[in-house]
Amino acid sequence: MNESVKAVEEVKLTDKQRDVYLQIVHYKRDNWITPTVRELSALNGTSHTNVWKLLRILQKKGYIKIVEKKSRGIIVI
Repeated sequence: MNESVKAVEEVKLTDKQRDVYLQIVHYKRDNWITPTVRELSALNGTSHTNVWKLLRILQKKGYIKIVEKKSRGIIVI
């Protein structure tokens, strides 16, 4: 097995983290752009502050990259 694939598989996500990650992936697939934090907040029925926390965790775990000061600055890795 490829080491990078194995490394990603070892990084576990909580249900909420997985939900947000999949929402980003599906939104990008359907709309050709990534969602804003406010759009993710509306999809999840939670505050944008909580969404930011989840995004930072996903970035730390290597699932996304956040481009600061950009409205649709989420890059799926």
